[in-house]
Amino acid sequence: MKKLILPLLLILGGTLFSQSIDVNLKADKATSPIKHVRFLNNNKIAYCRNYSEAIRVIDLSKLTISSYWDLKGRPEGFEFSNNRKFMIGTMIEGDMGMWNARNGKLLYRIEEKAEYYSGPRSLAFTPDNKHFQAFNSCDLISYAIRSGEKVDSISPLESDCMYRGVFTKDMKRFYTGGNDSLWVYARESQKVIAKIETNALSVITDVAISPDEKMIAYSGRSGLWIVAPDLSLIFDLKGEKGWIREIAFSRDGKYLFSCSGSFKSNDYAIRIWSTETGKCEKVFTQNESVNSIDVSPDGKWLISGHDDRSMKIWDIGDRKLVATIIPMIATHGFSERFLIYTASSAYYGHEEFFKYADVRVDGQKITAISNPEMSKKAVIKELKGK
Repeated sequence: MKKLILPLLLILGGTLFSQSIDVNLKADKATSPIKHVRFLNNNKIAYCRNYSEAIRVIDLSKLTISSYWDLKGRPEGFEFSNNRKFMIGTMIEGDMGMWNARNGKLLYRIEEKAEYYSGPRSLAFTPDNKHFQAFNSCDLISYAIRSGEKVDSISPLESDCMYRGVFTKDMKRFYTGGNDSLWVYARESQKVIAKIETNALSVITDVAISPDEKMIAYSGRSGLWIVAPDLSLIFDLKGEKGWIREIAFSRDGKYLFSCSGSFKSNDYAIRIWSTETGKCEKVFTQNESVNSIDVSPDGKWLISGHDDRSMKIWDIGDRKLVATIIPMIATHGFSERFLIYTASSAYYGHEEFFKYADVRVDGQKITAISNPEMSKKAVIKELKGK
């Protein structure tokens, strides 16, 4: 039984009443933890979760849901190209698939198995939208987006691996990291031009580059750094106590966002760091691990995916929670359903959600929404007020 206590302000008869919603999700009927989240555009969020066989997309402007199928396995992670035309997804079983991100059509599948699978979200598109990379057996394999054919590969240094990485906009440098090491690869010379060995971060979990490319952020299982292009240390960001899952720069580069979750430290949080001072300016403490984060294309929102089976939308400017989404599967089929509520106005949920989850407002059980269309419009209006 999964229980979520969610604060809510409900509009009734034009008056604003402070209320709370208590949601109990039955383990055999409810959704599993949210594994990965991304913005497709400013109004659409995509996600995958444990034990699912589809990547879902929720349109926040209509409160509708669609799916990317034909995965031939359970999705482990996915990424969108910079122009938002393509989506590459990887399965737990090791296969990859390329989709048209706009119509959900599968373009092709790559059924190659790595020597061992390096983990979720080990995918990246190049800035020129021509290629994508997959981290396989610690090597980086580059594929042509249109055909899926192999283009080239980058191999790590001797006795080293690389788990995450990012290219500069001109594609000349590739920043990556592995086991207790950070390094820079020059694409033209095909040589490592800078390397730092450190145990301060442990295994590298993510790499991000600032919009002006003057800062590169490295997260690990035990630390978070911001370094210069030559890998010289700018900030050792103090405050993280657990395994940092993902990081992302704000669109203006003034902030770095991180999310964490660790069984050892119970440090479940989303943090906002100033890239000017290296100080943590805000901590959103959570009850369970935060597995994934992403910044909307317009830079206004942050989306987060959680082990408590929820997704949360945050206003970056106001640093406040905008909305919470709890997806679930109805037991009569594979149709995804969800409950969404905003932090300051209303909630909306599909009828099936109330059948298979116990939802209570101020202790009173809610079995259905009396006027679904009105509730939907109220939520959409609140979201548009971003």
